[in-house]
Amino acid sequence: MNTIDIITPTMWCDENFIDYLKEYCSFSSINSIILVDNQKSKRPQDPILNHPKIKMQNFPFNIYVNPAWNYGAGISQ
Repeated sequence: MNTIDIITPTMWCDENFIDYLKEYCSFSSINSIILVDNQKSKRPQDPILNHPKIKMQNFPFNIYVNPAWNYGAGISQ
């Protein structure tokens, strides 16, 4: 079966984002979820962020959405 990687830049503004991640992690068609954390200070504390499919990418400052997608594409499979 073919699988995909999801690239998601985030600033943790959507209150439902963690719920979406939990659902995405359950899909066998998703290989990994690359989270580009553009606002580490707002990151929630939730066990789903330790899931093996979650690949957290941290930066010391907001790299903005286009560079975040480009970075994610560069490390995706």
